[in-house]
Amino acid sequence: MQATQRSARLVADELRAAVVAERRAEAAKLALVCELADCYRSVLPALDLPGAPQLVSAGGDGTCEIDEFLVQEIHPLLGVGPAAAWSLLRQATNLRDRHPKVWALVQAGVVPAWQGRQVAELCLALPCEAAGYVDEQIALSLAHLPWPRVRRRLMGLIVAADTELAAEQAARARRGRFVRVKHNDDGTSWLLALLTTAEAVRLEETITWIARSICDDPDYPGSPDEARADALGVLVTPSKAGQSAVVGSAPATLVVHLDHTAVTQSPDSLGVVGRVEGPGGLDDIGPVLLNQVCELLAHRRVRVLPVIDLADQISADGYEIPDRLRTQVQLRDAYSVFPYDTTRARACDLDHTNPWRPGGPPDQTRTSNLAALGRRPHRAKTFGAWQLKQPRSGVFDWTSPLGYRYRVDHQGTTWLDDPNRLNTPSRE
Repeated sequence: MQATQRSARLVADELRAAVVAERRAEAAKLALVCELADCYRSVLPALDLPGAPQLVSAGGDGTCEIDEFLVQEIHPLLGVGPAAAWSLLRQATNLRDRHPKVWALVQAGVVPAWQGRQVAELCLALPCEAAGYVDEQIALSLAHLPWPRVRRRLMGLIVAADTELAAEQAARARRGRFVRVKHNDDGTSWLLALLTTAEAVRLEETITWIARSICDDPDYPGSPDEARADALGVLVTPSKAGQSAVVGSAPATLVVHLDHTAVTQSPDSLGVVGRVEGPGGLDDIGPVLLNQVCELLAHRRVRVLPVIDLADQISADGYEIPDRLRTQVQLRDAYSVFPYDTTRARACDLDHTNPWRPGGPPDQTRTSNLAALGRRPHRAKTFGAWQLKQPRSGVFDWTSPLGYRYRVDHQGTTWLDDPNRLNTPSRE
């Protein structure tokens, strides 16, 4: 058994080494693309003739200019089409010139190059100063969080960096709303629509509510997807009174996070940025402006919960977890505390870090002995030889079956054995 474990550890070490080598190779490619963009301007003579190569912007405010013919030089070299080569050029130069902290993490091998490129692309419309603000704020998250969570935080920072631009983009997007129907030849049709997020959330809730009632009929022969299609049909079918069969919003928990300082300093400002979370697709909305929060709250039953101090220690003597304690742990952890997990805490089991023992000491069920864990990580801890310690509330030290060590806290995941850890931004 020990020989097998050593062999598995060796293979895992080699896999990790391959990942590190891949990151370094991709980082080197970005650096060489930028260097080529810098020196290629002197390759061709400057000609004041129609059709002669011109220096063009790489895209974002504050980036270097590049020779427009460089794309034709580079895309055969890379073995890709001109569009892909131009995308690489734009993202690499924007990353280097506008996001120095993220660039440094990519070059150190801490962050994959593709994530750095995404940061540059998503921030492309921002002024240089705003892009620098995002760069300062997102670097730590990139080093410790999986990309879906980084992207969610990144979109919030982009909105916060330039709320006027965000409002303009939101208004422009709203003007692009539409509903189109395309008929097939088999008695079905496609429905394509672009709605405001508030309208889409309410539509989703209503369809889900009706579909559940349809599926509750034991004689209904269709699948859940068919039930949702039938639910949409119910919405557009006139009732006996000549009205559409529209139902109220399904009950849901909507959690709104607003920055206390921003709200108190400018309570009437629509530029205040918040984020929402909750079931029914609310988690996917991302950052919103204050007026958009008002739209989402419209026509809902609003219930204000008492503030829960996440640093407080709540405890119970029994195995069952009281609602207040459950809510506190879910808010504290936000996500499953397994390394790099993306499962929302409210969809997780609450696990006793040190297993609960009948007849054991009091207060075994307490804040500092509970953790939000997705079902599969929970099983891995119980049956898969993963070891977990919680040295202090909200800090989780994991050891894998092969001996790899990770720390998970409110800032994300740190691989404690990572040779690049000294280059990772400080969490203090």
